[in-house]
Parts: sequence; structure tokens; C-alpha cells
Amino acid sequence: MRFLWGPVPTTIAPPREIAGHEVWSFGAQPGEYTDEDDADTWESLIRRVGPDVLPDVIIWWQPEYFPFPGQGAAAAPVPLVALVTDWNLALSALAGALRVCDYIFTDRAGVEAFERAGYRNVAFCPFWSFVPELHRLIPGLERTYDITFVGNLNHSIQRERAAWLRRLALLGRSRRVLIGEGIYDEDYARLLNQSKIVFNRSIRGELNIRAYEATACGALLFMEDGNAEIGDVFRDGNDCVLYDEENLETLIDRYLDDAEGRERIARSGQRRVQMASYIARQEHLLGLIAGLWPGWKGTSRGDKSSWLRVEDAEQCYWRGRHLDLGLLSNHVVEAVRHFASAVDLDGDDPEYLSALGATRAKLAMAFPEDSEEHTGGLREAERTLAMVIERWPDYALARYSLAKLHMDSGAVEAAAPQLGRLLLLLGKSAPTALPRSGVYYPRAYNTFTVEWEMATAKARGPAGTANEEHARLLSWTGWSDLGSIYVKLGLHRPGLQAYSDAIAARPDLGDPYAARAEVRERVGDAEGAAADFKAAMERKPFHFGAWRGLARCLSGLGRTAELRSFREDCLTIIDACPNYAHLRPEFMAIGQ
Repeated sequence: MRFLWGPVPTTIAPPREIAGHEVWSFGAQPGEYTDEDDADTWESLIRRVGPDVLPDVIIWWQPEYFPFPGQGAAAAPVPLVALVTDWNLALSALAGALRVCDYIFTDRAGVEAFERAGYRNVAFCPFWSFVPELHRLIPGLERTYDITFVGNLNHSIQRERAAWLRRLALLGRSRRVLIGEGIYDEDYARLLNQSKIVFNRSIRGELNIRAYEATACGALLFMEDGNAEIGDVFRDGNDCVLYDEENLETLIDRYLDDAEGRERIARSGQRRVQMASYIARQEHLLGLIAGLWPGWKGTSRGDKSSWLRVEDAEQCYWRGRHLDLGLLSNHVVEAVRHFASAVDLDGDDPEYLSALGATRAKLAMAFPEDSEEHTGGLREAERTLAMVIERWPDYALARYSLAKLHMDSGAVEAAAPQLGRLLLLLGKSAPTALPRSGVYYPRAYNTFTVEWEMATAKARGPAGTANEEHARLLSWTGWSDLGSIYVKLGLHRPGLQAYSDAIAARPDLGDPYAARAEVRERVGDAEGAAADFKAAMERKPFHFGAWRGLARCLSGLGRTAELRSFREDCLTIIDACPNYAHLRPEFMAIGQ
């Protein structure tokens, strides 16, 4: 069979021939993945990559970051297979955008999420491995670090992992710990070779790339017990160590004190991971596709027959949503165009017009503040969202997007009425006000977006179905934003109540606790403020504003011993995390 595969990083690109199959691959750079100077099509992409004949199947890597070219999946000239990794950050768009794919491969939790959205052409396939030329044993390096972790320190995305990293950092009292971000390539490989234990914790229960890289470099892998995929490659106590809430520190002490046992398991893991190379993963995937392919030949591609029964406006909408995920500047422009087309085709759906307004705001914000594209684009976005509210006053996402746009523009007094109406709608008629998990402004990799996608993953029903979790999250952010507006206007009592209402909506999220603590501190309630700062840190351990606030409160309350202990904890964490080294002088000065 002949395959076209991309846009895939060069380091993990498949070879030209695999197990009797021909493979043409392409990268994510302009000129390969897409030509921003041209209205790209599938045909032009195939010509750029180079096959003289049409491939049998196109394999598309990470559609959550790289939208399909041309008119999307429906226009693909041959069967299309999507390889989805970070579905947890984009499912609300992918659940509709991938409907025409012939097949989807993802991790095990992703299979369940797509099945809840109505997909049946989805299956598990492992993608990750290690690069042997890079992730290997490096002679002459001593394992000087007891425990290391290198990964994403955006704690909004990795909220659950943050509490574990705090526990890990505090082991720096007696162990040499390093928690880092932004360490790549040879520096990363050398660090893994200098590590006795590499701590790992997945975000979706997947066997992530760090597991392969750490073991390939000879470190002892610590992975969470209950990981859905670890047993496919590694065996607990033989090739890795599985930890849980109760035994993490005990197991770390055990294997740091037992060098022979630690090195035995690490050696076994290093041997075991060689069987899970990228070539082996790619051969396995192509074998799965080859087995499915006979059922695709001469038939209506994937779910294309049902897709063609979808109204043209809805097709434009989902294409716009997929483009809105893209990383290139022209993707947002094209998303605006598709949402505008959806409105032209069907002017009676509030989501189409609301999505257009939200995406116009996103596009405007990409330009310099003193440019006409910025100021004129914001005016147009505001007018569009106001049109939605005028015609459909109960449409919650339009009010949310307009309120956030007012806040980003500094018009907080204009934002307050929109937030008030939003919260009233959510309290009385959430299912009517929030019929689907649609487009909103601003979409960023923050707590709101991450939690929105988590709520989407729990929803059952057709693509775009909203649920109670979405409504609770909107209430949480609505009350939080309203609280910040009240405080800016000097209205402390309603500000306190708004933050309390935000906490009631989502008591597991830390930011409103810290915000309420700030207000309590201002009005002289140092005890209440200290309690809230602690609650914020329990839920968001690396909330540095809460660190500072608690230190101020403890100092003001004269709780010297507690302040001294807290200061030492902060310094221990900072010393374990080079990315936070700039905070050390500030916290060294506490209590001095």
C-alpha cells in the first residue's frame, strides 16, 4: 500500500519503506504542511510531498493542532485516518471536525471519549517511543540527581500533576531533586542519564513519551499506578515502579537506598523499551490500517454519507471550528470566513453568529493595539456579539464572549451587566441558554479551556453537546470575573460574595480562593485571608500570589514559627525548580 503521512516531526517521521509499504511523509513547516500564499488543497499538498500517483490512504498526525487542508476531511481524495494525541485540549471541536475521517486512532481514554460522542470508527494505537540516536545511554555520566522531572509546568493544563510535583519538590530537604521545563534535545538526554529516578505522571492515563525516553536513557521510571497503558510495555517491579497516593515517598526512599535493586529494574526497563521503537509502532499502525482498508475500497468513505446529509451551514461551522485550532495565522482568518459562510447559509442559529463574533475578536487581538486591524476588528466583533444578544438574549456563550471582550478592552463597567445576565441565565435555564459546547472568546491554554474540554469528554451525545459541567464552569468564571470587577470598583462586600459564589460553583479550583483572600486581607480579616490562601495552595500548589499572600498574613498575625516553616518549604520548592529561581531572593527576605 501507499501512504501519505504528516505533518509529522522529522525526528519521528517514518522511513520511505515500512514492512512492504511505501510511505511519503511531510513536516509541519510552511511549504510542506501548508502554503500560506495559496488556497491550499489536498491535491496541491500531495504534489508538494511528491508521490507520482495518488496514495491509498492519508494518515493525518495531530489534527488537534494541524487542520486539514482545502475544504477539510470531506474533500480528501482517498481514505483519511487521524492520529489524535491531545484530544483533552480540543475535543469540543474535534468531535465534529473528524466525523468524515475513515478512522481515528488515539489513546485508550480518547477512545472512550470519542465513543461517548457517537464515534464507532475509533480504536487504540500507541504512537510514542524514543529517538535512539538521542535517547540512549551516554558513557561517563554519573547519576547525580536522585529524582528528576522535565515537562510542562503550565499548571492550568496539568492541574492534577501539580500537587504531585509539590510533594516531589519537598523531597529536596534530603534528596537532590530537579523539576524543570524547557530542557530539550541533548541537554534533556544528558539530564535523564544523570537521573537515578525519573518521575512521570500522565494526563490521560496514556503511556506518554517521557516513559520511553527515561527508560531508554537508563533511569528508573516511576509511573502512576492505574495507568491504562503501562502494562503494554513495562512490568511493575521488573521494568518500572508504579506508585500511588499512599506510597510515593516510601518507594522513592526504598529505591534510592537500594542501588542494586534500582539499577536492576532500570536496566530491565532500558532493554524492554527497545522493543517499542517508532519503527515498531509505525509497522503496527500500518498493519491495522491495511486490515481495515479493504472495507473502505469502493465504498462511501468513512461517515461521508451521513456528513453529506448535514446542512451546508453546519459543515461550514465544523470546518471553522477545526481551523480555529490551527497554529498558523491564516487558520484564524479561514475560520472567520467559514463561520461567516455558516451565518450566510443559516441566519437562524445563534451559535454560528456567536462563533463568528468570538473568532473575530481572537483575530483582532493578534494585531498590534495601535493598528486598524486591531481596533476595527474589535468593533466588528463587539457588534457581532451584540447582534446575537439582541436577537437571542438568552444565548449564554455570546454574553460570556462579549463580557470577556469588554474586560480585555478595559471596559469593565460594560462587562458587568453581561456577566450578571449570564449568571441569571445559568441559574434558571442552563440547558436552554447553553445548548452546545460552542465557540467562545478567548480560547487559551488556561484553566477555563482545560476544564471546558474535560467537561466535553464526559458528555454523552452528538458532537457539541453541552452538559451541567459546562454550565458550572461558566458560572465559576462568571462569578470570578464579576468579583474582580466589584473589587476594581472598590465594592468589597459584593466582591467577597461573588468569589464565594464562584467557589460554590467549582470548589476544586483554586483561583477564587486566592482572590477572596486578597479582599479579606484588604478589609482586615487576616485570619480568613490566611485560610483562603491555604485553600488556594491546596488546589493550586504553585499559585505564587497565594504564597506571597500567606506570608504577609502570617507575618501580620505574628505566627512566626509557622511563617518560618512556610518560608523553608517555599525555598525548598524553589531550589528544586530552576524555572522558579527568580523567586528565591523574594522569599529569602521573608521574615528577615
